[in-house]
Amino acid sequence: MTKTKKATLFLVFALVLSLYAVVNHLENRTGTIPLSLQDSLIPNVNEWLTYRNEKYGFEVKYPVDWEVNVSKQTDLENLYFSFINKGVEIVGLGVFNGTIAIDVLDRIFPRPEVKNLVVNGINMINLSDTTYDIYFEKGDLVYYFMKSMFAQEEDDKIIKTILFTFKFFK
Repeated sequence: MTKTKKATLFLVFALVLSLYAVVNHLENRTGTIPLSLQDSLIPNVNEWLTYRNEKYGFEVKYPVDWEVNVSKQTDLENLYFSFINKGVEIVGLGVFNGTIAIDVLDRIFPRPEVKNLVVNGINMINLSDTTYDIYFEKGDLVYYFMKSMFAQEEDDKIIKTILFTFKFFK
């Protein structure tokens, strides 16, 4: 094989390898976050308490020994509540009027990487490198689910389970 043929073959191989890397990177950027329901659920989740919000039409479960602190901002149309374990906020869930595109993505610079996931038939997006910075829409409302900076690594399985129990009933 001549040097020219070897060089051409090397360039073709390098080009194919580069294209594969680019396509794989793009798929990972827009792919679905691999959250498995079976891997996430705590065995006694059926014994958990349920927070149900009639105004916004959703419910979510949380551990029996935890509490829910609902925001006292009654003059606002927004809702924010915290899941608290032993006096420490572990997870926050909020609702506000708007859209993810205008009221979230367009306000963050540089624009964050977006990853897609589906939980209980709800299309959600993750806006960061963490697993729990999640936004989703229903109607003209944006819902967001965030892990508190005070949460510990051992809280991750419970946080994941709380997310998986979220569902709309309207």
